[in-house]
Amino acid sequence: KQSSLISNIGYIPTFSILRELDNSQLLDMELSYRLDFMYSGDSLINNTENFHRFWVRYSNNKLEARLGLQKIVFGPSQVLRSLSWFDTIDLKDPTGQTDGVEAFRLRWFPSNALSLWSWALINDEDTLSYGGRGELSTNIGEWGFTFHQDPSKSLQPIGQLGNSISSPHNRLAIDFRYDGVIGLW
Repeated sequence: KQSSLISNIGYIPTFSILRELDNSQLLDMELSYRLDFMYSGDSLINNTENFHRFWVRYSNNKLEARLGLQKIVFGPSQVLRSLSWFDTIDLKDPTGQTDGVEAFRLRWFPSNALSLWSWALINDEDTLSYGGRGELSTNIGEWGFTFHQDPSKSLQPIGQLGNSISSPHNRLAIDFRYDGVIGLW
């Protein structure tokens, strides 16, 4: 008989290496493994073990390139997380952990007011999806323009509310954030 008391135990050990190169250049990597155990009373009812993050990154003052299993988040996703397109966060989970995506992400900072992102993701059926984002900071706020194209025909979750789509699709977003006397996004 299963107990009415269910408990979770989770642990994510992380190993990081950082190497500073010449002229403000940096090479680093992170490896983390996720261990999750769910118990009903004293019986183990679910056990999950997998890589949580595993990426290598090169960066300097104008560029950041990261390859591997990583978290990609952009936009003002503080409450509704409307632009956290690649997150799998369970809204009922107080830890806020998300699975990573296999990706190559490139961010370029041509000026202090402009940043350009691009990424390529590999999904479960080895289909390549890709996208880009531009962020512009002005005196009236921060603007974001995002595009993502996914040719996959497999069932995929979209957003944080459990909606799914099973056909090739494009996503386009324009977002704005203002942090003044009253915050707006």
